[in-house]
Amino acid sequence: MAIDPALSAAISVQARKGVYSLLLGSGVSRAAAIPTGWEVVGDLIARVARAADQQVDGDPVRWYRDTFGHEPTYSTLLAELAPARGDRSLILRGYFEPTEEEREQHAKIPTRAHRAIARLVRGGYLRVVLSTNFDRLLEQALVAEGVTASVISSDAAIAGMTPLQHADCTVIKLHGDYLDLDTRNTVDELTDYSVPLNALLDQVLSEYGFIVCGWSGDWDTALRGAIVRNTRHRFATYWMRHGPLGERAQQIVDTRRAIMVSIANADVAFEQLEDRVLALDESRIDHPLTIQIGIATVKRLASRPEYRIRLADFVRREVTRVKKELSFERFPIDRPTVDATTVRQRLEQYEALAAPLACMLFTCCRWGAGESGEAAVSHSALERLASNPPSVGTINVVWQQMRLFPACLCLYASGLGLLAAARLRDLHAMLTVTKAIDRRGEKCKLVKVASARDAMQHDGMNILYTAQTGRARKTPGSDWIFERLKPLIVDEIGDEAEYEELFGRFELLLSMTHLHQQRPDATESGNPTWMPDGRYIWQTDSRDSPVPRFRVELDELENSWPPLTAGFFDQSPDRARDLLRIILEAWRSQRF
Repeated sequence: MAIDPALSAAISVQARKGVYSLLLGSGVSRAAAIPTGWEVVGDLIARVARAADQQVDGDPVRWYRDTFGHEPTYSTLLAELAPARGDRSLILRGYFEPTEEEREQHAKIPTRAHRAIARLVRGGYLRVVLSTNFDRLLEQALVAEGVTASVISSDAAIAGMTPLQHADCTVIKLHGDYLDLDTRNTVDELTDYSVPLNALLDQVLSEYGFIVCGWSGDWDTALRGAIVRNTRHRFATYWMRHGPLGERAQQIVDTRRAIMVSIANADVAFEQLEDRVLALDESRIDHPLTIQIGIATVKRLASRPEYRIRLADFVRREVTRVKKELSFERFPIDRPTVDATTVRQRLEQYEALAAPLACMLFTCCRWGAGESGEAAVSHSALERLASNPPSVGTINVVWQQMRLFPACLCLYASGLGLLAAARLRDLHAMLTVTKAIDRRGEKCKLVKVASARDAMQHDGMNILYTAQTGRARKTPGSDWIFERLKPLIVDEIGDEAEYEELFGRFELLLSMTHLHQQRPDATESGNPTWMPDGRYIWQTDSRDSPVPRFRVELDELENSWPPLTAGFFDQSPDRARDLLRIILEAWRSQRF
């Protein structure tokens, strides 16, 4: 099923804040009793008939056609009735300014559409509005919302305007304001725009997305030409319509490849747009940032050093979102009862919460050039994620330890990214320098609190696996992380075989690093008090295991083995061999 075009427009406006512009025609002011162009034409024809002492007999257009031999238009009638621009402004005033009686009837004042647009502008979702209307209803709505708009209705205003990207809101009145003497009304005046206005239009139509509402496209040759000639636009065009489009409007839609959005009227359309945009914003807490959007954004920001601040801010906001959701209220540590169903439910909730961030951190580490501070961004994110407030009251150890699953997922993603990019110095720093606050409020190394064995809670995970397969697993936490990360990042690494090899090498480095950081007597005795294990431990006798591969590499390369040159294990081949021996002996004797 295709996505609703109205929802697609809301997603675009919300996800690309300030990137979409509006083109508003007379239909947007319809609910304010501001007449449309054809209604003004009918009234002007009646004036012409009265001046000629004739009756239109209920069909002013036919009367005009029969009398003058051509079709009436808004522009030609104004030219016939008021050759001077000043006279035209006086005629138009009555169509756009409310009398006291009209004001009491809520006529010719900002509509629901104008007010919804103004609120979207206030929220920063919209910043540029093109309008063919002479009325000031939008400006009035913006003032009511506390928005100071830059209103452009003449070439002189263009010359002194604030650049679009620096203004809170810019309203470009393409045909002028009804109180200006240089409003564009006649066909001749609408045939072409001035050089400054054309240049400003080209900028908007090429650099901004485009949402059209209430504009027929019939009379304004210059605007049609501007839209058609700007074919290298960066963002989509949405065309809100009530009923079928005219031939000229349809040609623009086809040229621009616009997405059609059927609407009841402008009021409903813009209120619905506002509601959906705000709902999308509010739901970001419950529905995390789209993974694909997050990865694409990080790739772009990590590609250039000058974007390092924007990259840090982008990742920091996502970390803040995840931390906010990791509250004791949402994930209590004293309930519910631990069983296979509740363990799976909580793990899946944690994964939905943290997977976008994990992919962002993997992307930072895998594809960053090392010049934009991506490693520092990842280290900071991991420190914040792995530091949790001390628990109080009754606790269940399974739920308490599983609170670190998001940090664990992100640690593995970051480590795999650095390892895939052969950025071993950054990996060494992440595993040896990065620290977190444990549940006792004490500072400790990241690997102590965010390993799969600790964060995934060995016994709790095996409740789940036993229910699924009838037997426990040797490394249930590591197995779970392995399976959950694989579909997220395997394509960025290569294939599944490469992913599995990289995963094993990372976990072995993680274990060796932690052992190396323990007290000398604990490791020299071959009896470590605790260490993070990994899936590699049940592959130790296999040629595919990273343990024998590390030993072969050490024997061949000695001091030039890449982990040693990056700073691991005091850059000592003998120390690395001792750590591998301790791990192998501890596993064979089942000491961990």
